[in-house]
Amino acid sequence: MSTTEPHEWATDEPSGHESSHDELSQDPGEIETEIARHREDLGATVDELTERLDVKKQAKNQIADLKTQAKSRAADLQAQGANRAQSLRRGFQRADHAELTALGARALAGVAAVGLLVVVVRRVRR
Repeated sequence: MSTTEPHEWATDEPSGHESSHDELSQDPGEIETEIARHREDLGATVDELTERLDVKKQAKNQIADLKTQAKSRAADLQAQGANRAQSLRRGFQRADHAELTALGARALAGVAAVGLLVVVVRRVRR
């Protein structure tokens, strides 16, 4: 088996024991500073875990993200609609007036025909 004594641990370090003695030779101030640093690290870790496990807060954050996305999408659609309306307006401004006049005449003729039909139906019923 092994030739090491039961109280000795096999390590990759030389048998000079310098590194293990350095850790033990720290003064109390250094140890307290290191403990305080570890406490801060643990506190930050606990805070992070608490935040990750807060379901209500995560839901609120997701709702806020969705609202932001919806507002952005609505603004995009509004801009697209405004661009389309402006494009149509420019198209009507450039359109040949003869086409518009013919379209208006057809619409007016349709309205007149409906009006005449209403008058005839009323007279027939009397």
